[in-house]
Amino acid sequence: MIDFKTPLEQTPRGGGWGLSQVGDCERKLTFVDHPDFSPEAFDAKTLRIFAFGHMVEELVGKEIEARGHSLTGRQDKILWCDRVGHIDGIIDELTLWECKSLNSFAFNGSRNIPGLIKVGVKDKYPQYYDQIQAYLNGKKLTQALFTGLNKDNSIIYQEVIPYDEKESLRLWNKIIVLNGYRDRKEFHPIPDWVTWHCKYCNYSKPCKELA
Repeated sequence: MIDFKTPLEQTPRGGGWGLSQVGDCERKLTFVDHPDFSPEAFDAKTLRIFAFGHMVEELVGKEIEARGHSLTGRQDKILWCDRVGHIDGIIDELTLWECKSLNSFAFNGSRNIPGLIKVGVKDKYPQYYDQIQAYLNGKKLTQALFTGLNKDNSIIYQEVIPYDEKESLRLWNKIIVLNGYRDRKEFHPIPDWVTWHCKYCNYSKPCKELA
């Protein structure tokens, strides 16, 4: 039998969070920034999820080009308010492209939990929406195309997301505030919107202990 649980050798992760995480919980991000809580190595499952996401991005990117559109700027670096991100690409030199892989539940939801198809990116995945707004501002573009590939049936969801100046300003100010916590080596207070997502956070234990 093959040991698929032990992580493969990987490059040590640097401290601090990247621009793709700008929509995450403020308290979590101050833990990521703190020198006493440097990020641990990813487990084998997480590494496969990342690799699969890159494969999906390549697949959808090739289809975009095959359908007559240009796709440039793949993995171009963005430095925005001292945080670094990398874009998936720019379509026809005008539209930021952001690609994700999702499952059928994310697409369709359930009786009590609406899916992406019904409510759109901003309501279903506000962290993706925030990532896109930061990237749009950084690249001085006015719109983005979000594509989500359903990994259960290969259906592609797409949504045009316009630039939201008010949201990008909020995110810029959020980074400035969080950089202050980083420089003081302090933690942001626990937000008042704590949800079930918190139990799956890598920092849930120290978050509660240091409350």
